[in-house]
Amino acid sequence: MHRTMVRGLVLVIAFYSSAYALARVAAVYFYVSEFQNFVHDEVAFAPFREASDETHISEHIRDAARYYNIRIDQPTDIKIRKTVTIPGMTWTTLGVDVNYTALVDLSVFKHPVHFHTKASVQY
Repeated sequence: MHRTMVRGLVLVIAFYSSAYALARVAAVYFYVSEFQNFVHDEVAFAPFREASDETHISEHIRDAARYYNIRIDQPTDIKIRKTVTIPGMTWTTLGVDVNYTALVDLSVFKHPVHFHTKASVQY
């Protein structure tokens, strides 16, 4: 009887710790998904805003990263490119590359997960 009780206790602990870890990892991936959607929307609607320069876009992305608890370590982790698509015309391509890290905190250890998001729009 004692052996069955210990086995049941171990299984319950394993189940709850697995569920806890899954919930923490799922939360991080949810926030990363929301941040990626924000970056894509920020780039898609940048031509329609009055202030669509590189510093404005970069600051909006950094503010959203702080909101979603995502780390953008270096200033060079956000790369913004504006290029003329067809020379001699006003057709421009705006591209943004963002490298960032999300931290999975499992209370026992913390594991950084690295991501990369790329978005572009032509206007």
